Amino acid sequence: ALRILGYPNNPKVKIERFELLSDDIKFGQSLEIELKLSSGSEVSENLLIDYVIYHMKANNKLSPKVFKWCKKKTAKGELLVLNKKHPFRKISTRKYYSGTHEIHLQINGNILAKQEFHLTV
Repeated sequence: ALRILGYPNNPKVKIERFELLSDDIKFGQSLEIELKLSSGSEVSENLLIDYVIYHMKANNKLSPKVFKWCKKKTAKGELLVLNKKHPFRKISTRKYYSGTHEIHLQINGNILAKQEFHLTV
């Protein structure tokens, strides 16, 4: 489906950096993410950049939730630098649990990088 919408299955991008500014988050704070990627394509490419947070559940298993980040069109050799803050605050649809969580970088449906962080509730 993404290919039909103009997003290639295997975008030619190189992840230069996918970092969390802190890997120890307390409930009420935000997870700050830095992404730096470069285009290796000879032509411009459409990128659908998302991130997936694997939340710790009460049974100590992880459950994924996809969050939309942005849509970008890259030119040959272009360098993109993106920053994102993901807040951990009380919401009615999710209960948070302390423990090790994961965040995965997803571009055009492909997981290209991941990091772990600890959430204290």
